[in-house]
Amino acid sequence: VVLQLFRKYLIFNVVLLIPYAFILHLGLWFRYSKVPVNEKDWIYNKIAFWLGMQGDYHFTWSMLLVSVQAILISMLVNKFKLNPDGQLFPGLVFIVLSSMHPMTAGASPAMLANLLLIPGLTQVMNIYIKKQVGLNLYNFGLFTGLASVLYLPSLWFLFTGIMALILLRGFTFREFLQILAGFFNVWFLCWVWVYFTGQESEFYKVQLKGYFSPYILNFSSNYKGWISGILLFILFSLALLQYNSFRIKKSVIVQKYYDLMFWMGLNCLLSIFFMRVENFSHLVLWITPSSVLLALMLTRIKNPLVSETLHLIFALAALFLQIQNW
Repeated sequence: VVLQLFRKYLIFNVVLLIPYAFILHLGLWFRYSKVPVNEKDWIYNKIAFWLGMQGDYHFTWSMLLVSVQAILISMLVNKFKLNPDGQLFPGLVFIVLSSMHPMTAGASPAMLANLLLIPGLTQVMNIYIKKQVGLNLYNFGLFTGLASVLYLPSLWFLFTGIMALILLRGFTFREFLQILAGFFNVWFLCWVWVYFTGQESEFYKVQLKGYFSPYILNFSSNYKGWISGILLFILFSLALLQYNSFRIKKSVIVQKYYDLMFWMGLNCLLSIFFMRVENFSHLVLWITPSSVLLALMLTRIKNPLVSETLHLIFALAALFLQIQNW
């Protein structure tokens, strides 16, 4: 009975993230700013057009996507006991950080791909001290494949899978092949579809060839986007400087999970260096691990007045930056 009451209480609190996301997305409502359509996101554009994600329902879709992802992050943190003192903080931090710029707050290929990467992360975190992990690894590859079809830079998430194998089990080539099996299964079916519809040439030239670059560091954005980007970089660097604090009084497995979050943040940077990323919404992939790390730092603040003041400052800053399009 106590467990059932706890679950109902947790679900009720998680649902409260939805109106919070609505409030912090009001900047998109007052100043309509849709994510520019990039021809390189060939498959996503077809799905977005069919669902109306770039039209009049852009605000609704963006709010739903952010809310669902915040809930999934909170459920992940609760399941693996990453932050017992603040189970909803990661979801709340994700909403605040993603609201810092219209590109990261709005519906975009990166946002939709991130919706698939979070369940994929849950799958790969399940492999610690288990004998039969083939299904979890296959599902991780499957989610990563689906995400990369929608947003090609997501394929770098395979690097996170490799680091998960190294940290949680010890790398074996056989288990890595199980990840690749799920990943390439998606791409095989995708290629079969574009081949039978006679669009394989367009798919290759537009989506596949368009994202690969022969040189590194090809991330480009206007100066307005860099303000939010620098703020995110400072916050992630602050978490990195506090690395040792993530290991204090934590079990071995929780320490490994937090190590994986740091590697996931590095993974996002690698995707910027080696792929032609031109949209600021890409940083949504960086916000996910950052929200988990920063949420634990928030729980270390013992003075409620200080924590609430910081929360208010960042929430108002998010709305201000979003409306100003900075």
